[in-house]
Amino acid sequence: MGRLLRDEGLWPDLVLSSTARRARRTTGLLLADPDEDTPDGDTEVRYLSELYLADPEDYLAAVRRVGGEAQPVLVVGHNPGLEMLLQGLTDEWHRLPTAALARIDLPIETWKDLEDLEAGSGVLAGLWRPKELS
Repeated sequence: MGRLLRDEGLWPDLVLSSTARRARRTTGLLLADPDEDTPDGDTEVRYLSELYLADPEDYLAAVRRVGGEAQPVLVVGHNPGLEMLLQGLTDEWHRLPTAALARIDLPIETWKDLEDLEAGSGVLAGLWRPKELS
């Protein structure tokens, strides 16, 4: 999945991750691709306890508060909160197994604009699940 982040031009400026052991491990594996040079020197990682078993509003609040100028921001967390977040932002429901990656394009200028974002106004621009990659 780390290779996919790089190949799709989605390497994050900022990763917001739950403090849970499994989320921390997923974050570490995503950013450490042993086969290739990765641009991880510029990636900031923030482990946030409020993302542990968070609901969609908690994820949005964290990105608004910490996102700053980062493009893109990667969020590593837990279900059902992430699946509910995806559905709330895009009006589409999709299963997100461990290490799935969803790219959502949002009609906002800054992360603070998430506060006024209308439900369902995001576009699911990509969805990748590890077992579906060849």
